Amino acid sequence: MKIKRTILVLSLALLSGLASLFTTGTVAQAQSPQPQPTPTPVGCHAKGVEVHTFYGTTEDVLRGMDKLTTDRASSRMYALVIESPKAAEIRVYEKTDGRNFTVSTWRGASVGDLRAALDQVMLKTRGSACAGAEMKKLLTGRGMAPRGETVSAVPVSSRAAFAPVVEPYSGYLRVTVLDPCLPVATSANVASNR
Repeated sequence: MKIKRTILVLSLALLSGLASLFTTGTVAQAQSPQPQPTPTPVGCHAKGVEVHTFYGTTEDVLRGMDKLTTDRASSRMYALVIESPKAAEIRVYEKTDGRNFTVSTWRGASVGDLRAALDQVMLKTRGSACAGAEMKKLLTGRGMAPRGETVSAVPVSSRAAFAPVVEPYSGYLRVTVLDPCLPVATSANVASNR
């Protein structure tokens, strides 16, 4: 009887050991690959792209812009998209030197699917390319050619910078501000919306 009991104990130990081997082997095979770290963004898009959209009357939109703290005078590039029931406008502001900006303007009945296309550009670059440069390529490909208009000393606040462009529009608006590039280094990059 001792022999049977010994054989039974050894058999159970052997089965237990085999079971643990099979379980370990199965777990090792079922493990998913380890996620790879996302590459660190480089270039001016490394900080990400800021997009602010406002809906409402002209005054509603401008009141919303009062909450933005970006110093427009220190921005390298930014864009404004205005959509109303009857017209649309896109303006791209690019810093040319310490004080001046070149402004490219497009006007039409509607921006169509442009907003979705801009979203795709921002997702595609993911910090690996300059989102501002890619946005310009998209706009140029859609017929928006730079007109060379130069604006000096852009106001610091978003409201002050955009009010002259937004105020002529009436009705219910959708206005989007895109900031794809890091600001130019200044002593203070936060606006005191005045």
